Amino acid sequence: MACCGHGGAGRSQMTGPFGGWDVVASNLRAQADQPSQLLRDGQRAALFALADRLPHNGVLIADEVGMGKTRIAACLTNAVVSAGGRVAVLIPPGLGFQWQREFRAVGQGNVPSILRSYWAYREIWRKKSSEKALFREPVLLASHAFLNWRLGINSAQWRWEQLRAMRAIWKNLRPAKDEDPWIARAARDICAYLKVQASAPGEEQIARIAEALFGHSPGNDYGDPTQYEVTGPMRGHLEQAICLGLGQFDLVIIDEAHKGRATESKLSVLIDRLWRAENARRVGLTATPVELDSNQWLQTLCRIGVSGEEYAALNGKIECYQQSVSALRSCWRTNAGARDTYVEAAHDFQSGLSQYVLRRDKRSDPMVQTFASRTGESHDAYRWLHEINIDVMRLPIEWRQAVCAAEALSFTASGTDDLTTKRLRLTIGNGHGIASQLDQVMHYDEDDSKQDEADEEIATHLAGIAPLQSLDGMPKRQQRTKWWYEKLQRVSNAEQNGGIFNHPAILSAVKTIEEEVSKGEKVLVFGRYTRPMRALVALLNARAMLRALETGTPWPQAKLPDGDDDDARLALRAAWHQFGNVEALNEGEVDRRLGEQFKHYENIHRRLRAHLFERISEGLAANEGRERALLDKAREDGSDAIVVASLVRAISEMMEGENADDCIACAKAFRDLVAAVQASEDPDQETSKEQDADDKGAIAPPQIESLWLQLKTRLSEEYGTTRGGHARLMYGGTKHETRRLLQAAFNRPQSNPKVLVAQSVVGREGLNLHEACRIVVLLHPEWNPGVVEQQIGRVDRMGSRWEREMETFNGAPSEAPRIEIRPIVFSGTYDEHNWQVLQKRWDSLRAQLHGIVVPTRERATATDAEHEIIRALDESAPNFSPEKEALS
Repeated sequence: MACCGHGGAGRSQMTGPFGGWDVVASNLRAQADQPSQLLRDGQRAALFALADRLPHNGVLIADEVGMGKTRIAACLTNAVVSAGGRVAVLIPPGLGFQWQREFRAVGQGNVPSILRSYWAYREIWRKKSSEKALFREPVLLASHAFLNWRLGINSAQWRWEQLRAMRAIWKNLRPAKDEDPWIARAARDICAYLKVQASAPGEEQIARIAEALFGHSPGNDYGDPTQYEVTGPMRGHLEQAICLGLGQFDLVIIDEAHKGRATESKLSVLIDRLWRAENARRVGLTATPVELDSNQWLQTLCRIGVSGEEYAALNGKIECYQQSVSALRSCWRTNAGARDTYVEAAHDFQSGLSQYVLRRDKRSDPMVQTFASRTGESHDAYRWLHEINIDVMRLPIEWRQAVCAAEALSFTASGTDDLTTKRLRLTIGNGHGIASQLDQVMHYDEDDSKQDEADEEIATHLAGIAPLQSLDGMPKRQQRTKWWYEKLQRVSNAEQNGGIFNHPAILSAVKTIEEEVSKGEKVLVFGRYTRPMRALVALLNARAMLRALETGTPWPQAKLPDGDDDDARLALRAAWHQFGNVEALNEGEVDRRLGEQFKHYENIHRRLRAHLFERISEGLAANEGRERALLDKAREDGSDAIVVASLVRAISEMMEGENADDCIACAKAFRDLVAAVQASEDPDQETSKEQDADDKGAIAPPQIESLWLQLKTRLSEEYGTTRGGHARLMYGGTKHETRRLLQAAFNRPQSNPKVLVAQSVVGREGLNLHEACRIVVLLHPEWNPGVVEQQIGRVDRMGSRWEREMETFNGAPSEAPRIEIRPIVFSGTYDEHNWQVLQKRWDSLRAQLHGIVVPTRERATATDAEHEIIRALDESAPNFSPEKEALS
């Protein structure tokens, strides 16, 4: 039962009565009119558009990746709070840092840390005072997975007893003798809060909510833990009772609103359980409201409250538009009737959705417009998609056999039910190509578990995979699958002789990456399985080390790692032979040369160390109290040689290529380190680590010691050992502190890593990797265009390297900088078919979201007459830009 439509007096004590949506609209317009560097013109236009729409309905902010949706939502939050309202912001568990940063930027600096778990909820009542009760907060950040609890007969009592405790207080019953004291305080405070609200005029609905929660079931059901299991009859009541403790909301913002679209998903349940005021609004944020199926539009629009007759009307318009796009794609040059049908459908599509949808895409981006003006190409051509093709016929015989086996498995793996072939089915069902299938045999259960979960969800939607069939009657198919799998495994998993380092996809990636790095570029690589990604990282580092030894370039490593089977040694041997050496590698000689050159590396650090603290102090601004306090702690620990050495190495690597005597540069490197550590959040962590911070980000003295201990730990783990960091890996098991440090280093143009290899499910959200990189390599190309958009969005963002290069570019149009996307494709195989399917799906997505009904690849060969047709179609394409609306 949804807690919506239950009056409007349920105010937090931090706010007054909600002034209504006309007041919010006035506040939004005032923010948009203020002269400020915080907002770009497109964001200001979005605030005006929100002011027009929110008095009537919810809104979907569907801006393209990297265009500043979160900043708009933060300004909207300000407008609602200023009007006396309360806001719930539902976000993926790892994005709390970005949201806190945006709130601080717009002056909303006291938002509590993200609420991730029921433990964190309960912990608020650890103290007797209820001053920090969540229903008192004007803004609440909560994880999408907040209600993702596993409850049952063996669950601790505190996990399920809040409903029973609230019922006892509400009905004046005797509380249970063994009640958890924190839960008892929570129940008492929440019920007192509800009774105050229930006494306000127009709040008789609260009594009906209470009756529904506390009155219908027999009393003994409330004390039975099995009643609270996922499908238990009391589970929904418990969830709703807990959400009542969050208070009543006037606005619910749903970040990544495309996630968990199904009505039974935990995010959908959380949205439904929240207590919303009668006139509450929902605002969704997503760059991909539709990914694979036009019906996903409707699922996403439901998130913002679209229903009933309007839902049915939109359904027809969405379907007609999709059909017109499909029909037009094959005959846009010759069929005027199809073009007219498209124009009419596009008009209806835009008119139907425009009341609910705002979308700024790259058509309105000033730098993309500059690109189009200087090159004479279409606005979407700033992204250059060009494959890294692998010619199968040129591969060694064993790898040709492996490709053949991977192709065969795509036919034989269906219908079997062992874990190995099930994973192959998911790989194939998701449309992943040969590289993914070759690497599936190197699957590591623990390291790849997060990727597996994502694959399960996508495969079910994409292919409608049926429940796995029994093997009865299928022995021959099982035997064929096993035979091909063993053939594939013998080649792909030949680790004893370093065979993985000669994997054709890895070698092709290495060749492309090294070419780009030699030009001063940084490269972001996306893959799916950690074993080949580790091999790619090890091989890139080994080859870079051999080059450094050859040229006398300092390398941060004193000797080879111990152990004969270490990836680094195997990769080094493979790299040695890849450079054309026939004789065996003399590892003793490599150790000797590493030791010799490392003396020079240490001398660089010694010189930096001599005046490091003074230079950092001189470069810090007077009001940077947090950084100065941490620097003082570092000085106090100056006798700890390991800590100081790690700090020096960290600053040195962050400043690579910069003047070590530059106080401003030293201070910035230190500031980036501190920010990365403080920003670190583990979304799987049970407890919530609140910081006693003021609205300027300064931390009270008791917290400095804790933050310094965190910084020391991170420095020791990341910089305590000396090994080359030319390429680094980020996967599901990478600590969140490490992810932030990697992000900070990757965003500095000269520092290592030059190459960041990220597991798709980890790297495609929540990380901004755009400041020094414009090239993305897809080691295992995805089949879902929405996922690829998210991956590209890591480097295609406001303030990117590409924007800076485009701003200063004055060369020939053909030499203009571009965002480069480099998928690895095995020519003449299933890969080519897979890539064609992806491009068609991508075309469909771009037609609906970007207004590009004629794909870029078809425009290059168009005649003048055809260009006129394209221009007319482009002008008729749906456009939900608030900037266009402001000009009309």
